[in-house]
Amino acid sequence: MEKKQVIGGLLDSTQTELLLSSIPEHQLHQLIERLKLFLEKNGTVKAVPVEVFSTKLSPAEALVKFLKENHNQTFSQISHITKRDQRGIWCSYHRAQKKQSEKFSIVNSKKLIPYPVFASRPLSILECVVKYLKDNGHSISAISEILNKKPSTIYTVHSRAKVKNGE
Repeated sequence: MEKKQVIGGLLDSTQTELLLSSIPEHQLHQLIERLKLFLEKNGTVKAVPVEVFSTKLSPAEALVKFLKENHNQTFSQISHITKRDQRGIWCSYHRAQKKQSEKFSIVNSKKLIPYPVFASRPLSILECVVKYLKDNGHSISAISEILNKKPSTIYTVHSRAKVKNGE
């Protein structure tokens, strides 16, 4: 349950249950979103800047390269974060290095995507990113601008993510 995962990292289980039961359902979603934003901005939640995905690299290559070079993650750790095979992670990294040798230099990110978003199997990395942004109130056209992709591509990716999730 998402509510317990977000709040459960801050409070013990009894405190979490008491807090959740005291807040009306319609207000709980807003509280969780605000809490996520607060944790992202204060560096408590490990996250990836959305601008990483607007490069010439594939989403998987961009994610792996960023985690490896900017967050100093090992291939094993990246495999654990993304729930993907370590050999595929290694291949993605080496393809990314051939395409872009320099490290990502992102100073002030517009939006951060928390690590747990990428563990959503069977979604692709791009589907995870698009679904997260769409679920957080961004329009298809806004997402296409952020990711530097055509709106039709974003629409298709979002549609596929919904089908895979059974929505």
